[in-house]
Amino acid sequence: MSRFLLPTFLLGVSLAIAAPHPAHAVSDARINAIAQKITVRIQHPTSSGSGILIQRQGNQYTLLTAAHVLAEPGPYQVVTPDGKSHRLTPDSIQSHSQADLAIAQFQSADSYEIAVISQAPLTEGSSVFVAGFPATTAAITEPVYSFTDGKLMAQAKTALADGYGLIYNNQTLPGMSGGPVLNQEGQLIGIHGRADASINPQDESLNPGIFVKSGANLGLPVQLVYGLLPRHQLSFAKSSPHQALIQDLMAQADFRRRQRDIPGATAALDQVIRLDPNYYEAYMVRGDIHLTQRDDYAAIADFYQAVQVDPSLGEGHYNLGLAHLRAGGGRDSIPHFEKAATIFKAKKQTEKYQAAQDQLKRLR
Repeated sequence: MSRFLLPTFLLGVSLAIAAPHPAHAVSDARINAIAQKITVRIQHPTSSGSGILIQRQGNQYTLLTAAHVLAEPGPYQVVTPDGKSHRLTPDSIQSHSQADLAIAQFQSADSYEIAVISQAPLTEGSSVFVAGFPATTAAITEPVYSFTDGKLMAQAKTALADGYGLIYNNQTLPGMSGGPVLNQEGQLIGIHGRADASINPQDESLNPGIFVKSGANLGLPVQLVYGLLPRHQLSFAKSSPHQALIQDLMAQADFRRRQRDIPGATAALDQVIRLDPNYYEAYMVRGDIHLTQRDDYAAIADFYQAVQVDPSLGEGHYNLGLAHLRAGGGRDSIPHFEKAATIFKAKKQTEKYQAAQDQLKRLR
Protein backbone atom coordinates (compact mmCIF):
# COMPACT_ATOMS: atom_id res chain seq x y z
CA MET A 1 0.00 0.00 0.00
CA SER A 2 1.38 3.38 -0.95
CA ARG A 3 1.44 5.94 1.83
CA PHE A 4 0.18 9.38 0.88
CA LEU A 5 0.04 11.83 3.78
CA LEU A 6 -1.25 15.28 3.10
CA PRO A 7 0.76 17.84 5.02
CA THR A 8 -0.87 18.11 8.42
CA PHE A 9 -2.01 21.56 9.41
CA LEU A 10 1.37 23.07 10.23
CA LEU A 11 0.59 26.72 9.43
CA GLY A 12 2.39 28.83 11.98
CA VAL A 13 4.62 25.98 13.15
CA SER A 14 7.49 25.65 10.66
CA LEU A 15 10.57 27.35 12.07
CA ALA A 16 13.07 28.84 9.60
CA ILE A 17 16.22 28.49 11.71
CA ALA A 18 18.40 30.46 9.33
CA ALA A 19 16.01 33.40 9.11
CA PRO A 20 16.91 36.52 11.11
CA HIS A 21 13.42 36.68 12.66
CA PRO A 22 12.07 33.12 12.75
CA ALA A 23 9.32 33.91 15.24
CA HIS A 24 7.85 36.50 12.88
CA ALA A 25 7.80 33.97 10.02
CA VAL A 26 5.93 31.54 12.23
CA SER A 27 3.45 34.24 13.23
CA ASP A 28 2.68 35.34 9.67
CA ALA A 29 1.67 31.85 8.55
CA ARG A 30 -0.46 31.30 11.64
CA ILE A 31 -2.15 34.68 11.26
CA ASN A 32 -3.02 33.89 7.66
CA ALA A 33 -4.57 30.60 8.77
CA ILE A 34 -6.65 32.44 11.37
CA ALA A 35 -7.71 35.13 8.90
CA GLN A 36 -8.89 32.58 6.34
CA LYS A 37 -11.21 30.99 8.89
CA ILE A 38 -12.93 34.18 10.07
CA THR A 39 -13.17 36.16 6.81
CA VAL A 40 -16.28 35.90 4.63
CA ARG A 41 -17.21 37.30 1.23
CA ILE A 42 -20.36 39.44 1.01
CA GLN A 43 -21.95 39.34 -2.42
CA HIS A 44 -24.57 41.71 -3.88
CA PRO A 45 -25.81 41.70 -7.50
CA THR A 46 -23.95 44.96 -8.16
CA SER A 47 -21.09 44.94 -5.62
CA SER A 48 -19.05 42.84 -3.22
CA GLY A 49 -17.18 43.22 0.04
CA SER A 50 -15.78 41.32 2.99
CA GLY A 51 -16.85 40.60 6.55
CA ILE A 52 -15.73 39.06 9.83
CA LEU A 53 -17.42 36.28 11.80
CA ILE A 54 -17.74 37.51 15.38
CA GLN A 55 -20.52 35.53 17.05
CA ARG A 56 -22.48 32.30 16.94
CA GLN A 57 -25.75 31.67 18.77
CA GLY A 58 -27.12 28.27 17.83
CA ASN A 59 -27.39 28.29 14.04
CA GLN A 60 -27.26 32.08 13.82
CA TYR A 61 -23.96 33.73 12.95
CA THR A 62 -23.24 37.44 13.31
CA LEU A 63 -20.79 39.14 10.99
CA LEU A 64 -19.17 42.54 11.30
CA THR A 65 -18.36 44.69 8.27
CA ALA A 66 -18.13 48.25 7.00
CA ALA A 67 -21.56 49.83 6.62
CA HIS A 68 -20.91 50.89 3.04
CA VAL A 69 -20.56 47.21 2.10
CA LEU A 70 -24.24 46.70 2.99
CA ALA A 71 -25.51 50.07 1.77
CA GLU A 72 -27.33 48.86 -1.35
CA PRO A 73 -30.92 47.56 -1.16
CA GLY A 74 -31.58 44.04 -2.31
CA PRO A 75 -30.44 40.51 -1.43
CA TYR A 76 -26.98 39.70 -0.07
CA GLN A 77 -25.19 36.36 -0.02
CA VAL A 78 -22.47 35.45 2.47
CA VAL A 79 -19.82 33.01 1.26
CA THR A 80 -18.18 31.28 4.23
CA PRO A 81 -14.63 29.83 4.34
CA ASP A 82 -15.87 26.40 3.20
CA GLY A 83 -17.20 27.92 -0.02
CA LYS A 84 -20.88 27.63 0.93
CA SER A 85 -23.27 30.47 0.17
CA HIS A 86 -25.80 31.68 2.76
CA ARG A 87 -28.58 34.24 2.42
CA LEU A 88 -28.09 37.23 4.66
CA THR A 89 -31.17 37.76 6.83
CA PRO A 90 -32.55 41.06 5.41
CA ASP A 91 -33.97 42.55 8.60
CA SER A 92 -30.82 41.67 10.58
CA ILE A 93 -28.69 44.44 9.06
CA GLN A 94 -27.93 47.15 11.63
CA SER A 95 -25.86 50.15 10.52
CA HIS A 96 -24.63 52.89 12.84
CA SER A 97 -25.61 56.42 11.82
CA GLN A 98 -22.29 57.95 12.95
CA ALA A 99 -19.77 55.33 11.87
CA ASP A 100 -19.06 53.16 8.85
CA LEU A 101 -19.97 50.03 10.77
CA ALA A 102 -22.64 47.35 10.43
CA ILE A 103 -23.58 43.93 11.70
CA ALA A 104 -25.81 41.32 10.07
CA GLN A 105 -26.82 37.68 10.58
CA PHE A 106 -27.17 34.53 8.54
CA GLN A 107 -28.24 30.99 9.40
CA SER A 108 -26.07 27.86 9.14
CA ALA A 109 -25.80 24.55 10.97
CA ASP A 110 -22.13 24.29 9.97
CA SER A 111 -19.33 25.12 12.40
CA TYR A 112 -17.19 28.19 11.70
CA GLU A 113 -14.59 29.95 13.81
CA ILE A 114 -15.19 33.43 15.16
CA ALA A 115 -12.67 36.22 15.58
CA VAL A 116 -10.74 36.70 18.81
CA ILE A 117 -11.00 40.33 19.86
CA SER A 118 -7.77 41.95 21.07
CA GLN A 119 -7.80 43.67 24.44
CA ALA A 120 -4.17 44.82 24.22
CA PRO A 121 -3.04 48.39 23.47
CA LEU A 122 -1.63 49.07 19.99
CA THR A 123 1.82 50.41 19.17
CA GLU A 124 2.68 52.44 16.10
CA GLY A 125 5.18 50.59 13.92
CA SER A 126 3.86 47.15 14.87
CA SER A 127 2.88 44.68 12.17
CA VAL A 128 -0.76 44.49 11.10
CA PHE A 129 -2.49 42.21 8.63
CA VAL A 130 -5.54 42.75 6.42
CA ALA A 131 -7.62 40.01 4.77
CA GLY A 132 -10.52 40.10 2.36
CA PHE A 133 -11.87 39.28 -1.07
CA PRO A 134 -10.98 41.77 -3.83
CA ALA A 135 -13.76 42.58 -6.25
CA THR A 136 -13.64 40.92 -9.66
CA THR A 137 -12.13 42.85 -12.56
CA ALA A 138 -11.07 42.14 -16.13
CA ALA A 139 -7.98 40.46 -14.69
CA ILE A 140 -9.38 39.00 -11.44
CA THR A 141 -12.28 37.06 -12.91
CA GLU A 142 -13.06 35.00 -9.79
CA PRO A 143 -13.13 36.11 -6.13
CA VAL A 144 -9.77 35.28 -4.57
CA TYR A 145 -8.91 35.51 -0.87
CA SER A 146 -6.16 38.07 -0.25
CA PHE A 147 -3.91 38.54 2.79
CA THR A 148 -1.44 41.44 3.11
CA ASP A 149 0.97 42.62 5.77
CA GLY A 150 1.99 46.13 6.71
CA LYS A 151 2.66 48.48 9.60
CA LEU A 152 0.41 50.46 11.88
CA MET A 153 1.30 54.05 10.98
CA ALA A 154 -0.90 55.92 13.46
CA GLN A 155 -3.98 55.70 15.63
CA ALA A 156 -6.24 58.67 16.18
CA LYS A 157 -6.85 59.73 19.77
CA THR A 158 -10.35 60.76 18.74
CA ALA A 159 -12.29 59.12 15.94
CA LEU A 160 -11.93 60.55 12.45
CA ALA A 161 -14.84 60.92 10.02
CA ASP A 162 -17.18 57.91 10.07
CA GLY A 163 -15.49 56.51 13.17
CA TYR A 164 -12.16 55.63 11.57
CA GLY A 165 -9.08 55.66 13.78
CA LEU A 166 -6.48 53.14 12.57
CA ILE A 167 -4.04 54.16 9.83
CA TYR A 168 -1.83 51.48 8.23
CA ASN A 169 0.13 51.01 5.02
CA ASN A 170 -0.97 47.56 3.83
CA GLN A 171 -1.69 47.23 0.11
CA THR A 172 -5.38 46.56 -0.37
CA LEU A 173 -7.82 46.14 -3.23
CA PRO A 174 -11.43 47.25 -3.70
CA GLY A 175 -13.68 44.57 -2.23
CA MET A 176 -11.54 44.03 0.87
CA SER A 177 -13.58 46.63 2.78
CA GLY A 178 -15.16 45.08 5.86
CA GLY A 179 -12.41 42.50 6.27
CA PRO A 180 -10.38 41.98 9.45
CA VAL A 181 -7.36 43.96 10.56
CA LEU A 182 -5.33 41.62 12.78
CA ASN A 183 -2.37 42.08 15.11
CA GLN A 184 0.74 39.90 15.40
CA GLU A 185 -1.17 37.32 17.43
CA GLY A 186 -3.99 36.99 14.92
CA GLN A 187 -6.43 38.91 17.09
CA LEU A 188 -8.93 41.39 15.69
CA ILE A 189 -7.91 45.02 16.19
CA GLY A 190 -10.07 46.65 13.54
CA ILE A 191 -12.33 46.52 10.51
CA HIS A 192 -10.77 47.54 7.20
CA GLY A 193 -12.73 50.28 5.48
CA ARG A 194 -11.09 52.60 3.03
CA ALA A 195 -7.89 53.98 1.56
CA ASP A 196 -6.88 57.59 2.17
CA ALA A 197 -5.32 57.72 -1.29
CA SER A 198 -6.36 57.81 -4.90
CA ILE A 199 -6.95 54.43 -6.50
CA ASN A 200 -4.55 54.12 -9.40
CA PRO A 201 -4.44 51.38 -12.03
CA GLN A 202 -1.27 49.36 -12.37
CA ASP A 203 0.50 49.10 -15.74
CA GLU A 204 -2.40 47.87 -17.86
CA SER A 205 -0.02 46.13 -20.25
CA LEU A 206 0.91 43.85 -17.35
CA ASN A 207 -2.21 43.78 -15.18
CA PRO A 208 -5.31 45.01 -17.04
CA GLY A 209 -8.17 45.93 -14.78
CA ILE A 210 -6.25 45.67 -11.49
CA PHE A 211 -6.57 48.68 -9.20
CA VAL A 212 -4.48 48.86 -6.03
CA LYS A 213 -5.14 51.17 -3.09
CA SER A 214 -1.70 52.51 -2.29
CA GLY A 215 -0.65 54.77 0.57
CA ALA A 216 -2.52 54.91 3.87
CA ASN A 217 -5.51 52.72 4.69
CA LEU A 218 -8.14 53.42 7.31
CA GLY A 219 -9.77 51.00 9.71
CA LEU A 220 -12.30 51.15 12.53
CA PRO A 221 -10.61 50.33 15.87
CA VAL A 222 -12.23 47.31 17.46
CA GLN A 223 -12.49 49.17 20.79
CA LEU A 224 -14.79 51.66 19.04
CA VAL A 225 -17.20 48.82 18.31
CA TYR A 226 -17.98 48.47 22.02
CA GLY A 227 -19.23 52.05 22.12
CA LEU A 228 -21.14 51.85 18.85
CA LEU A 229 -23.02 48.62 19.47
CA PRO A 230 -24.63 47.50 22.76
CA ARG A 231 -22.51 44.86 24.43
CA HIS A 232 -25.50 42.60 25.06
CA GLN A 233 -25.91 42.14 21.30
CA LEU A 234 -22.41 40.69 20.89
CA SER A 235 -20.43 38.11 22.82
CA PHE A 236 -16.84 38.77 21.87
CA ALA A 237 -14.35 35.97 22.33
CA LYS A 238 -11.62 36.60 24.87
CA SER A 239 -7.95 36.45 23.99
CA SER A 240 -6.20 33.40 25.36
CA PRO A 241 -3.75 34.40 28.11
CA HIS A 242 -1.47 31.59 26.93
CA GLN A 243 -1.37 32.45 23.22
CA ALA A 244 2.25 33.68 23.14
CA LEU A 245 3.41 30.65 25.13
CA ILE A 246 1.45 28.31 22.85
CA GLN A 247 3.10 29.75 19.75
CA ASP A 248 6.53 29.33 21.35
CA LEU A 249 5.72 25.72 22.26
CA MET A 250 4.51 24.95 18.74
CA ALA A 251 7.74 26.37 17.31
CA GLN A 252 9.71 24.37 19.88
CA ALA A 253 7.86 21.19 18.90
CA ASP A 254 8.71 21.75 15.25
CA PHE A 255 12.37 22.43 16.05
CA ARG A 256 12.71 19.34 18.24
CA ARG A 257 11.01 17.21 15.62
CA ARG A 258 13.47 18.44 13.00
CA GLN A 259 16.24 17.46 15.40
CA ARG A 260 14.61 14.02 15.68
CA ASP A 261 13.91 14.63 19.36
CA ILE A 262 10.48 12.98 19.22
CA PRO A 263 9.96 12.84 23.02
CA GLY A 264 10.82 16.54 23.27
CA ALA A 265 8.46 17.46 20.43
CA THR A 266 5.65 15.40 21.91
CA ALA A 267 6.17 16.93 25.36
CA ALA A 268 5.84 20.44 23.91
CA LEU A 269 2.63 19.48 22.10
CA ASP A 270 1.26 17.85 25.26
CA GLN A 271 1.80 21.14 27.08
CA VAL A 272 -0.02 23.08 24.34
CA ILE A 273 -3.04 20.80 24.66
CA ARG A 274 -3.04 21.21 28.45
CA LEU A 275 -3.05 25.00 28.00
CA ASP A 276 -5.72 24.96 25.28
CA PRO A 277 -7.62 21.69 24.70
CA ASN A 278 -9.22 23.23 21.58
CA TYR A 279 -5.93 24.01 19.82
CA TYR A 280 -6.46 21.59 16.95
CA GLU A 281 -3.07 22.26 15.30
CA ALA A 282 -1.38 20.52 18.24
CA TYR A 283 -3.53 17.41 17.76
CA MET A 284 -2.74 17.44 14.04
CA VAL A 285 1.02 17.67 14.53
CA ARG A 286 1.05 15.11 17.34
CA GLY A 287 -1.10 12.79 15.23
CA ASP A 288 1.38 13.07 12.37
CA ILE A 289 4.21 12.22 14.76
CA HIS A 290 2.28 9.15 15.92
CA LEU A 291 1.85 8.08 12.29
CA THR A 292 5.56 8.35 11.60
CA GLN A 293 6.20 6.30 14.74
CA ARG A 294 3.69 3.66 13.56
CA ASP A 295 1.47 4.33 16.57
CA ASP A 296 -1.68 4.29 14.46
CA TYR A 297 -4.26 4.14 17.23
CA ALA A 298 -2.74 7.13 19.01
CA ALA A 299 -2.84 8.95 15.65
CA ILE A 300 -6.53 8.08 15.28
CA ALA A 301 -7.23 9.56 18.71
CA ASP A 302 -5.43 12.82 17.89
CA PHE A 303 -6.95 13.33 14.45
CA TYR A 304 -10.38 12.55 15.91
CA GLN A 305 -9.88 15.30 18.51
CA ALA A 306 -8.79 17.73 15.78
CA VAL A 307 -11.98 17.27 13.75
CA GLN A 308 -14.10 17.44 16.90
CA VAL A 309 -12.68 20.91 17.46
CA ASP A 310 -13.01 21.91 13.80
CA PRO A 311 -15.34 19.67 11.77
CA SER A 312 -14.51 21.62 8.59
CA LEU A 313 -10.83 20.61 8.77
CA GLY A 314 -10.43 18.52 5.62
CA GLU A 315 -6.83 17.61 6.43
CA GLY A 316 -7.99 16.20 9.76
CA HIS A 317 -10.61 13.96 8.14
CA TYR A 318 -8.12 12.83 5.49
CA ASN A 319 -5.46 11.94 8.06
CA LEU A 320 -8.06 10.24 10.25
CA GLY A 321 -8.96 8.06 7.28
CA LEU A 322 -5.29 7.37 6.65
CA ALA A 323 -4.70 6.40 10.29
CA HIS A 324 -7.63 3.95 10.18
CA LEU A 325 -6.23 2.54 6.94
CA ARG A 326 -2.81 2.09 8.48
CA ALA A 327 -4.39 0.38 11.50
CA GLY A 328 -6.06 -2.15 9.22
CA GLY A 329 -9.52 -0.63 9.18
CA GLY A 330 -9.98 -0.08 5.47
CA ARG A 331 -13.77 0.10 5.67
CA ASP A 332 -13.58 2.41 8.68
CA SER A 333 -11.46 4.85 6.70
CA ILE A 334 -13.98 5.36 3.88
CA PRO A 335 -16.35 7.82 5.67
CA HIS A 336 -13.38 9.98 6.64
CA PHE A 337 -11.97 10.11 3.10
CA GLU A 338 -15.49 10.89 1.84
CA LYS A 339 -15.83 13.74 4.32
CA ALA A 340 -12.39 15.06 3.37
CA ALA A 341 -13.27 14.92 -0.33
CA THR A 342 -16.49 16.86 0.28
CA ILE A 343 -14.67 19.59 2.21
CA PHE A 344 -11.81 19.86 -0.29
CA LYS A 345 -14.25 20.08 -3.20
CA ALA A 346 -16.24 22.85 -1.49
CA LYS A 347 -13.02 24.77 -0.81
CA LYS A 348 -11.83 24.19 -4.39
CA GLN A 349 -8.65 22.51 -3.13
CA THR A 350 -8.25 20.42 -6.25
CA GLU A 351 -5.05 18.55 -5.42
CA LYS A 352 -6.26 17.50 -1.98
CA TYR A 353 -9.67 16.59 -3.34
CA GLN A 354 -8.03 14.34 -5.92
CA ALA A 355 -5.87 12.71 -3.24
CA ALA A 356 -8.97 11.83 -1.21
CA GLN A 357 -10.72 10.51 -4.33
CA ASP A 358 -7.68 8.36 -5.15
CA GLN A 359 -7.81 6.80 -1.68
CA LEU A 360 -11.51 6.05 -2.13
CA LYS A 361 -10.90 4.42 -5.51
CA ARG A 362 -8.33 2.11 -3.95
CA LEU A 363 -10.77 1.10 -1.23
CA ARG A 364 -13.87 0.51 -3.36
